[in-house]
Amino acid sequence: MFSWYHQSALTIVHLADVSSLSAGALSSSVWFQRGWTLQELLAPCTVLFYTQDWSLYMNCTAPNHKEDAIIVKELAQATGISSDNLTNFHASMDDARSKLQWAASRHTTRPEDNAYSLFGIFNLHLPVLYGEGKEKSLGRLLQEILSQSRNISILHWVGEQSSSHSCFPANISSYQPLPCVQPYLTNVAIQRSMSRLQRLVSIDDAQNMYGNFINLPGARFANRTLTLPCIIHHVQAVKLRQTHRSKHTYEVQAAGLRPVQIISQEELEETTELTEFPYVLIRPWDRKLIDYSEKDRVMAGYKALMQLEQPFMALMLLRLPEGEYKRICASHFIVARTDNPASVVNSEVVTVDIV
Repeated sequence: MFSWYHQSALTIVHLADVSSLSAGALSSSVWFQRGWTLQELLAPCTVLFYTQDWSLYMNCTAPNHKEDAIIVKELAQATGISSDNLTNFHASMDDARSKLQWAASRHTTRPEDNAYSLFGIFNLHLPVLYGEGKEKSLGRLLQEILSQSRNISILHWVGEQSSSHSCFPANISSYQPLPCVQPYLTNVAIQRSMSRLQRLVSIDDAQNMYGNFINLPGARFANRTLTLPCIIHHVQAVKLRQTHRSKHTYEVQAAGLRPVQIISQEELEETTELTEFPYVLIRPWDRKLIDYSEKDRVMAGYKALMQLEQPFMALMLLRLPEGEYKRICASHFIVARTDNPASVVNSEVVTVDIV
């Protein structure tokens, strides 16, 4: 269906619940809350919006409303989609999490359609199996995204956990906007940070750290198991701070990290007599953290170090008796930060199997 819209000469959108021709009325339409209309918005090159009485929206007589700056700005505000994606969208795996976020507040009559309506947007060709349920349909979509793109950004969600895999959400609505984790660094700030790191970290340490990361493989999903390269931080202490409406707030201390607050409906083990906690905090490995175009391995190491000491989105895992891991479901995004550059240099890089 995506291809059908993309190849159309003109797509006409009749907004039966919009009677006003004034700017700002567009976002009130239920059309922006439906799952299938996302591809109707993105796929066509040429779109005209009509109001309830079949008048052109805003009396805009442009041959393509995607070329009208005022309408495009209003569409961006209504959908959270950038103007560039609205006017020049290409179906692909790129920026996968953003696409899931665009669909998070949309609804479909059939529960499986929340996932099926995105197949074309990701340029995927998967079977449509009505009756499998929303969790399985969403799980199949996420598995395919991971298998083909190895894009770990789709692991960052909050809400109910899927019964099919602990790293997948039960609902697409779990893909809420991410918190602003990494600050914007100006060129001056980058130069200062690099100078500071070069004073604190030796050339050998920077090179060795870079060597640990350069050949790390991407994530892969097979046989219901997510194999995930990551930086692992072993949990050393868990303290319950409060419980409110079945949600527990914990302060978690992990090796190499500043204390982290975690809110979860799951009850975590607090016993201090344990020689080793069964929990870890991990930073899923993202190849974007390495500048592969940098020929100087020393400079590449310092650049990676600068990236790795910034705050990041962490996952908390429970180690199972068989040696595999299960994700602890959190009610909010877990934002972690390293103690100091030395803790980054001494990072433990592993590959974990999550079920």
